[in-house]
Amino acid sequence: MANSFIMITGAAGGLGGAFARDCAARGYHLYLTNIDPAGEKLASALAETGAVEVRFRTCDLTDPHARQDFLDTLRADGVLFWGLINVAGIEYQGAFMRKSRQQILTILRLNIESTLDMTHGLLALRDPVQRFRIINVSSLGAFYPMPYKATYSSTKRFLLNFSLAL
Repeated sequence: MANSFIMITGAAGGLGGAFARDCAARGYHLYLTNIDPAGEKLASALAETGAVEVRFRTCDLTDPHARQDFLDTLRADGVLFWGLINVAGIEYQGAFMRKSRQQILTILRLNIESTLDMTHGLLALRDPVQRFRIINVSSLGAFYPMPYKATYSSTKRFLLNFSLAL
């Protein structure tokens, strides 16, 4: 029987890397993704133990076409999942009017759109014999409006409400 995996987005970063190391130590097979190809180094190090299977693929989760290609590849490869840890997120700190429209849209695309898309996509690829688990990383910003982080804290509130609704 093929292994089923936990997907971790933003896996090359501090928190994503910590989740990956902890999950590997617990014996969970991992599929890691990050925009930075340096995540391959973490995946290789975790796989070297031989205790778990670890796969890595770069993906710009802010790009809907890249996400679709990624999900299509997973589907074509027949990869199944029993968990998803959405860590990928971004913030450009500063006054709202000092942020470019592109920066604002990038925050929304990564923090909200990609989380929804990856959750929907991976639920369609869930392992039918295991209970599916989801962790959506949020922030204290989900509980408090934050000056100079208005867009960020709003996206984190969205993630909190989305997670509670699921």
